[in-house]
Amino acid sequence: MKNNYPKVTEGLLIASLPIVAYFLAYVFERGYCSYFNIPPIFIHISIFNVASEAITVIGTYAVLFFLFDSFVYPFFSKFDRALRWSLINTAVILFIMVGYAIVANLSIEHILMFFLPFICAILFFEFILPLITQKNIPGYVNKIKAQKKINFEDDTFMDKIALKIGPSLFLMIYIFILTSEAFYFAGGIKAKYKTVFLTSTKTPDVVYLEKGDNFLIGCKFDRNTNTLTNPLVIEPLNKNSVSFEKLGRLKPFRTRKVHKSLNRDNKKEVSSNENVTSNSGDTTPK
Repeated sequence: MKNNYPKVTEGLLIASLPIVAYFLAYVFERGYCSYFNIPPIFIHISIFNVASEAITVIGTYAVLFFLFDSFVYPFFSKFDRALRWSLINTAVILFIMVGYAIVANLSIEHILMFFLPFICAILFFEFILPLITQKNIPGYVNKIKAQKKINFEDDTFMDKIALKIGPSLFLMIYIFILTSEAFYFAGGIKAKYKTVFLTSTKTPDVVYLEKGDNFLIGCKFDRNTNTLTNPLVIEPLNKNSVSFEKLGRLKPFRTRKVHKSLNRDNKKEVSSNENVTSNSGDTTPK
């Protein structure tokens, strides 16, 4: 029986390149704005962004192909196929988790709180569960093979999609999704490690984080701690009143941290008032 899968031709790939480049440019800017809590409505995509992203896409895939062919494939080919897929699945999930942790500017405490249980569950199902369910089979790799065979007996939702559209197109969509995630994380990393910003010559405590065609999106910040404060300000672009300045890495405003500090200050104030009240009660004549 012949499979009538959609054919992915070179012409289709070339025609889709501008659309992919525009989408990845948007995703990159979305990651950058997410780090600084800038609403997506202010994301500005220009022809220069799209062209640079198209070049970046081609260069990225060339570098990734070289790395995969030179290092990744030789490394994973040493392992058995079942163990190899378990390692790849774990690596992809960890890559996505670390990327979102960077963009969200999560602390180690939050990473452990939100991601550690999920990571432990993945490691358990991929590498420990076969030891429990396949006790009678000798060899660790053979246990993983047996467990994978059980898992693959029933087609998952993703398997059904791959069978419907064809393996080649499914692989391309999968790579596109991973590439989109990578560009989103790259935007967040750019924001996290950016050190040179536009600043106002009139108000030194304002830094501009995003630039549009005729406007700037800025925010007040503390020069001593490089911490941004809310709310955002939108000002018309005036090249005579702005200049580039090396400020170092900026810390985005986080509502949770402010609420925690306010709660601590309130608790201190309440406890100090209670102490004053108790001390004043002790000094009253009986």
